[in-house]
Amino acid sequence: MTLSLFAPPAEVVRPPVQLVRGWAAALSLEQVRASIPWRQYSGEMYGAVYDRPRLECWYNDDPTRTYRFGGGAPIPPHAMEAVVARVRLRLREQGYGDYDSCFANRYRSGADSIAWHADDEAWIGPVIASVSFGATRRFSMKPKPDFDGAPVSYELAHGDLFVMGAGCQDRWLHCVPKTKRYRGERINLTFRTTQQRGLSVRGER
Repeated sequence: MTLSLFAPPAEVVRPPVQLVRGWAAALSLEQVRASIPWRQYSGEMYGAVYDRPRLECWYNDDPTRTYRFGGGAPIPPHAMEAVVARVRLRLREQGYGDYDSCFANRYRSGADSIAWHADDEAWIGPVIASVSFGATRRFSMKPKPDFDGAPVSYELAHGDLFVMGAGCQDRWLHCVPKTKRYRGERINLTFRTTQQRGLSVRGER
């Protein structure tokens, strides 16, 4: 038996994502920050209560669709308005999806982060659109256990649109790791569709 030295290399499996650089660059970090009622939320792990390492805000068209994460109390949603509503409308008009909810994250410095996770709960629709403002931060992805794929990272800058397509949450984990390299503030608007009431998110975020 002989092996060909010219056999094609195995295809590298990558996550189904789309990156559009500078898509919302006309909006300033200051505009986005001022339009959102930020709060510091807490979670619980192994019986200990901790402050989540970022500021957050939850939006949904349905005022009964609360959001629960990390052992914390249910959070009532805000109505989408101002900058968040403008970004959602532009996503819809340009064919990037029609979303009924948005989770806003404010990373005040490189010390703020979000741990490895997948937005794979049954209530979340298959496509997620994320828009970044402010400082560049690394967004890392790796395959879930038992799935093939090569870890990959993206440097998401001000105004970038990052769309995670259908199947991404089923097979891939993602995170925004802590860093000493990037010290500036970053805001991320993550648009989703929701499919049931009594929303619950498992684990630490």
